[in-house]
Amino acid sequence: MPEIPSAFVCGIMKPILVLPTQELIDDKIILHEMFHLKYKDSLQCVIWSCLKCIHWCNPFYIMFFIISAMIWKLYVIKEF
Repeated sequence: MPEIPSAFVCGIMKPILVLPTQELIDDKIILHEMFHLKYKDSLQCVIWSCLKCIHWCNPFYIMFFIISAMIWKLYVIKEF
């Protein structure tokens, strides 16, 4: 198996954190990936994608999606 270049979260129902084999891993990277695990980002992404497929022409949904993404980014920045 090739060496893993970066940390990532894999899975939807039971996500796991995959870490590279190198010795030094930045704490901010691990914290970032832990946020994905804590808030079940993989499952949320699937749900949002399904809703986008259903409401692709609804301007209120598009506006809600953009605003909620901006709020989420501000929340994550505040946590750091």
